[in-house]
Amino acid sequence: MSTHYLISHFNSEINDVVSALGVPPQTLITGNYLVRIPDDVPVQSPTNLSDLVTKKYAGLLGTHGLFTQIAYDDMLDGLGVDTANSNGVTIGNNGSVGLYPKHSSYTPVLQTTPYGITWSGPGVGPSQVLVTYELFEYVDTDDSSDPYTRSYREVTPDSDLTLQVSFNNGGGFVSTLDKAVTTIPALLQGTQIVLKFTRTSNVSVRGRVYLGSWSVLF
Repeated sequence: MSTHYLISHFNSEINDVVSALGVPPQTLITGNYLVRIPDDVPVQSPTNLSDLVTKKYAGLLGTHGLFTQIAYDDMLDGLGVDTANSNGVTIGNNGSVGLYPKHSSYTPVLQTTPYGITWSGPGVGPSQVLVTYELFEYVDTDDSSDPYTRSYREVTPDSDLTLQVSFNNGGGFVSTLDKAVTTIPALLQGTQIVLKFTRTSNVSVRGRVYLGSWSVLF
């Protein structure tokens, strides 16, 4: 199971660390936001949020021997969202970047801002990549007889979104899936990563979903 680090909304200190339980995994987080560590990623004794994030992605890269570099955004704020090319999204801090359900009148799309990478060849950019991302939803309880609670519940990637990746600044996209090794055609190779997430499910399936993080290994 994944590991959930509870981070204080007030000072971004690590308040607790728990093993995710349930199917799907769910953790009570009232007063906190959450950083998820996949079960196959080693993270040891992080001292603060910055150290936790650094160790998370170093560990993620270390579990995939085919690749030597990683680009990522833990979506702790909305700075990595291209608002001009996105619609039907929410943007905020501490686990607030998400997509509304699909509707008959529009399809929510979240497109990221270009992420520049360094590439020394061969070619003008990577030819094989792997994209992985995290989805979640909030489960709120607000009964008049009980205190308000909020829980973080994991959502299976690819269940509510489609994913496309571009390496030429959005000039051309390649469809992919979470954790799938994907070939980038020569004409679409480059050093400016853009991701596009498109919502596929409506409110009868699930309400708003949140993007917990994304990373691209190459």
